[in-house]
Amino acid sequence: SQYLALLAALGFPTDAAETMADALVDWIDADQVRSPRGAEDAAYLGLRPAYRTSATLLADASELRAIHGYPAAAYARLRPYVCALPVATPSPLNVNALTPEDAPLLAMLTLGAIDTAAAARIIAARPASGWRDAVAFWSTPALAAAGAPSAVYEQVALRGSWFRVAAGVTHMDAQLEMGTLLHRRPDGRVALVSRRWGTED
Repeated sequence: SQYLALLAALGFPTDAAETMADALVDWIDADQVRSPRGAEDAAYLGLRPAYRTSATLLADASELRAIHGYPAAAYARLRPYVCALPVATPSPLNVNALTPEDAPLLAMLTLGAIDTAAAARIIAARPASGWRDAVAFWSTPALAAAGAPSAVYEQVALRGSWFRVAAGVTHMDAQLEMGTLLHRRPDGRVALVSRRWGTED
């Protein structure tokens, strides 16, 4: 899966990556059938304070901190590369907005067909005005030679449709922070999806 590919691109060992993936599946699914390396309600009810799995999509990426297999160091390494969207479909990846630091996301998109070093070189060599279409992107020699799975071809986007806006105000000793998730719909209208007050994590 792409999530396992992302974890591999970020250097997580296979065992840890499989634990993280299985635990995340168990957190969002509606049943109590434990995945091989996952954790259902029973694993959390023994904690203090006790809690249960959510049985729904993540409301915010910071929710990962409550899930089995996501210690603070793992969460900190993963956090810059994940987001929580209110849809259960593969997230589009705006390849024209990637920076070389985002190379793990491009490696993820190809399911590991290219590594992060090759991904960073592809991003750095992007045309100044960006790729004109998905065909031009996938025709990049390194990508064409890698043979990425055809299932991911349509996941490439050339414009963003989901946007996170962060705002902060400081007045004397007081600080206020707000995060907003916006979605640009196919008709061009922008909808407010969620808003949160306080720090990101």
